[in-house]
Amino acid sequence: MFKTKRSKIIILIVDFVALLLLLAAVFVTQKEKAEVPDTQDDVDSYYARFIEHEGEVFPVKRGLQSVLLIGKDVMEAERDPDEIEAFYNDDLADFLLLMIFDHDRKTVTPFQINRDTVCDVPWLSVNGLVGGYKQMQITLAHTFGTGKHDSSKNVVLAVTGLLSGAPVDHYFTFSMDTVPILNDLVGGVTVTLEDDIPSLGEKYVKGATITLKGQEALRFVRARSHDRVDANVPRMAHQRLYMNAFLNQARGKIESNPEFIVDAFDKVEPFLTTDLTVETVSQLIDDFYQYEVLPIVTPSGSYTLASNSTAEFHPDEASLWDCVHGAFCP
Repeated sequence: MFKTKRSKIIILIVDFVALLLLLAAVFVTQKEKAEVPDTQDDVDSYYARFIEHEGEVFPVKRGLQSVLLIGKDVMEAERDPDEIEAFYNDDLADFLLLMIFDHDRKTVTPFQINRDTVCDVPWLSVNGLVGGYKQMQITLAHTFGTGKHDSSKNVVLAVTGLLSGAPVDHYFTFSMDTVPILNDLVGGVTVTLEDDIPSLGEKYVKGATITLKGQEALRFVRARSHDRVDANVPRMAHQRLYMNAFLNQARGKIESNPEFIVDAFDKVEPFLTTDLTVETVSQLIDDFYQYEVLPIVTPSGSYTLASNSTAEFHPDEASLWDCVHGAFCP
């Protein structure tokens, strides 16, 4: 499907968590430019987008492009018997990170969304159309549909609704099974723990430096304590710690031996679903390595325990809007 020539290699990568995984590597003979609007009217039409919040309309910055990284995981608990009947798959949107590229300011803002966030989630009927909306954890948005593009698009709809209509231009969905594969391809990932993680064992104590190998890496990014309702908050912190360490390790590996990417792509390709084209990914990767990556933003909020013992995160409305406004509005 893809052509390879040593003289014309383009490395296409989307990193795992928080930049996040080294998700893909595609080789083409020549980079193709994305089609550029011919006139200023076309440019204005393409970039003129708006967000509505509390009855007020806010313009979106020109030159923004956003990609939603979705790390899917198999559903661990049985469904609520009262849930709307539709066609389902068993994969939760366990990790959600919106990468916002600002091409005018040459920055990238990672926007992390708590999987336990309760919001209006669209549910799909058997014909694949949105049958309505229901208040539930956003992680469940992916379970509607076949588990492929329709499920990813449903997650995008849920995220857009949560963020006051902020535009999500693309999605890049990967199975969490890719974590141990890519972790070992870069030679393991070394992290220094910022807190104790007793569920992983005695060596996982604050201040310890550990090189994660194989399934240990997957257990690390998934680990959470089941005796606290806000268990996903420290897990998100572990994911941010891992993603930063993975990114540094992957960059070094690529720079020293670009050929290893071929093996990486062959191993993770079955686990990927995306609407991105080769040309778009190529340009985004180039931009990512040239732009300033800003600190990860994520809204504050509070947890409650639902009647079915499900942990629910309720973002603080002011904090959520501050995050959205700061990332998308002038």
